[in-house]
Amino acid sequence: YHTMRWARALAYYNHFVRLHDGAVEKYQAYHRMGDCCRMLAGQGKIHLMKKAEECERAAIALIPAWKDAWFGLAENAMLRGDWRMTLNYAALGDPERFGKYAQGLDKPNNLLVLNDLDYNLHIDIPVHRALGALGRVEDALDVVTKASVVIPNHGEIIQALKVYGDLVQEKKAVEETVEEPAV
Repeated sequence: YHTMRWARALAYYNHFVRLHDGAVEKYQAYHRMGDCCRMLAGQGKIHLMKKAEECERAAIALIPAWKDAWFGLAENAMLRGDWRMTLNYAALGDPERFGKYAQGLDKPNNLLVLNDLDYNLHIDIPVHRALGALGRVEDALDVVTKASVVIPNHGEIIQALKVYGDLVQEKKAVEETVEEPAV
């Protein structure tokens, strides 16, 4: 999986889920299949985005309380440019952290963390992009500020901090120059 041989990893995980019955193992395999499909779709095999969605939903059907597959669906939505669903899926995965960006969503947190970046930086990127695209610059700045504590040298996070910081400062400057109408 981490060697970037996405097609080979996808075939392995596909074989694995056919042979094994354990929900925990199958959940992780389905979620990793979704990751592989997204990576292959990014290399031009766009038809695999549907498979990525199916894999994440199969994982959720096994263990709906775990974050990974919800965050996978958030990545899928981001890649489609569906910003509201990006935020909704992120909130379903971690309502405590992202629930303020979507309303009426509640799922319990997951206890099994295999890669802490899956629950931090990897989901912060789709969430900040969605918030920025929706014009919610202050919220996007909040997300990237918190992400910069986890990985302070990440290029996209550093750039987003500057862009969102500048936009927030511009907005404040404009608001300060607008005079209140006389009553």
